[in-house]
Amino acid sequence: MRVKSKKMSAPTDESTGGTLESFPVPAEKMYPIHCGSKQKKSFSLSLNGTERNPEKGRFMSSRRSKNRASQSTSSTAISKEKDWSIERMYDYQKYVANLLVKTRYAAIWVDMGRGKTIITLTALAHLFDQFDIGRVLIVAPLRVVQHVWQQEIAKWNHTRHLTSTLLWTPGEPGRHLEARMMPLLKDKAQIHLINIDNITRLIDVLGDSWPYDCVILDEADLFKAYDSQRYERLRERRVYMYRLVELTGTPASSGYMDLWSQVALLDRGKRLGRVITHYRERWWTRSYDGYSWKPRPGAEEEIREVLKDICFSIPDDQYAKLPEKTENPIEIVFDKKLREQYRELEREFLLELDNTVEAVNAGVLCGKLLQFCNGAIYSQEEGEDRLVNPVHNLKLDALSEIIEESNGQPILLAYQFKHDVARIRKRFKDAVVMDNTPGVIKQWEKGKIPLLIIHPRSEGRGLGFQHGGHILVLYGLMWSLREYTQTIKRIWRDGQEHPVMIHRIVAENSIEDVIYARLQGHEFTEQELLKSVRISIEENM
Repeated sequence: MRVKSKKMSAPTDESTGGTLESFPVPAEKMYPIHCGSKQKKSFSLSLNGTERNPEKGRFMSSRRSKNRASQSTSSTAISKEKDWSIERMYDYQKYVANLLVKTRYAAIWVDMGRGKTIITLTALAHLFDQFDIGRVLIVAPLRVVQHVWQQEIAKWNHTRHLTSTLLWTPGEPGRHLEARMMPLLKDKAQIHLINIDNITRLIDVLGDSWPYDCVILDEADLFKAYDSQRYERLRERRVYMYRLVELTGTPASSGYMDLWSQVALLDRGKRLGRVITHYRERWWTRSYDGYSWKPRPGAEEEIREVLKDICFSIPDDQYAKLPEKTENPIEIVFDKKLREQYRELEREFLLELDNTVEAVNAGVLCGKLLQFCNGAIYSQEEGEDRLVNPVHNLKLDALSEIIEESNGQPILLAYQFKHDVARIRKRFKDAVVMDNTPGVIKQWEKGKIPLLIIHPRSEGRGLGFQHGGHILVLYGLMWSLREYTQTIKRIWRDGQEHPVMIHRIVAENSIEDVIYARLQGHEFTEQELLKSVRISIEENM
């Protein structure tokens, strides 16, 4: 099925957007921004709707309902016990919002939990008021779409008038999704939201039409795979986007090779090359193994330099200060028998337990070793009926000690394997798994869940658990720096009022030591990238 709508003409100007009108706000809230010339102009956001100039905008007032302030989003009602006015935003958040208004194509690499959502919504509210945009598509991970964007819209005074709708019904099976999208696409809400996994299906439904002149990619690093369907299909529609904003706190978690597709969506290949081959030929060489790539001498510095005008981050000293974070590595020690079993599996790719455990290659072996460290191993890699072979309870014992020492304080736990969840819930009856059940986050924030279990891939992005607790347990490690840092930022972020404790349960002298060293190396590379594109608010004032 396809939606019949007028096909938008492609924007021909790749430059930054029009000037942002100056509105009467307190002087201390005004931020000057460079406009591509030596002369500076002062810009400021005013979202009260008292002054507008539709003649300078792209859309006339007929595009919006005159009484849109009375329209409500289809989101859960937000408590209004606090005054969530624009004055509650931090200075750096207002500055970046101004930057988004000025720059039509931009990547905002702001640390996790620093308000990327409200920054973007503040800019969108102003652009709607200025008739600069007509309809916005926000693409984000499933949990973020379900629990973050609409709640933030309804939470803040200056964004509550925005209307939004989900382009699918959460919890429904994927079959006939296209048919269910049809009536939703006819909704005249200003903002449409869809999860990343369904973006290709949305494009199929739209056919030759594209009704969104502004697209927001939340967690844009999920588009880093240049050969993925989601990247290729979205790049086809890039020509029709008048504005494109990418949001992420981990743009290069696996190295600078992650950057090409993200930047290519923004500038259509102007800075890093129109195809991945151009990027590789200019800045990369083959590694000794013949498969991977390594940067040429000086390449990383050159890449950072060419991205300065389109990718932006914020210096650490401009952020609101977070409470102290303490990481507590808890090492479990294998006895002689367990150590021999671990070495046998590591050396022979085979281990005889209740059932035979076999690793068919090095990649599978890594997974088996991590399972061994956590206390149980699958006999096979596929199938729901695969057998679980218990090995030890050392991590469960360590978790029990953490819970006892917490004295009843709520604990957030990140797991890796399904058998981890089953064994944890069997041992700790009060444990709750984060899933699609309504109200779980609210119960957590009220302190009614003593142990909340999440997975880094599904709940490790966008969601905030800082209001319900300040203790995080990593029940093992993950290879991805993105998942590692994103998981920690679920609890160590703005709004956290207590010192944060991160308990990292790892096996001594095991593959987990290798993983942690690798995570530290990738973090250094990414921090160098973020440092190079940071904008100094003080220098520009």
